[in-house]
Amino acid sequence: MAFDLSSLIEENRHRAQRLHAEHVNPRFESVLRTIGYDKTYTSASGAHLVDDSGKRYLDMLGGYAVCNFGRNHPTIRKALEDCLRLDLASM
Repeated sequence: MAFDLSSLIEENRHRAQRLHAEHVNPRFESVLRTIGYDKTYTSASGAHLVDDSGKRYLDMLGGYAVCNFGRNHPTIRKALEDCLRLDLASM
C-alpha cells in the first residue's frame, strides 16, 4: 500500500489539535485554544486563515516561527517546490 499523505491528513483532521498537543507543542496548542484559534483551517493566504466554515481570520501570530512570512507566499512556495524537485531528482 502506497503512502497517501492527503488521505492521512483528511482522516485525522477532526483530531488535529489533540495530535498537535500530544506530539508537537502542548503549550502552543493551549494558547491557540485560549485565544480562540483552535479551529480547523482549510486554507491560508498571506496573513489570513480560512476555517472549515469559510470564515476568514487575520492571523495575529505572525511572529511565531515561520509564520512571519505569511502563508503561501509565491516566491517562497516556488523555492520550496524547486528544492523538493532537485532533492527528488537526485534520488
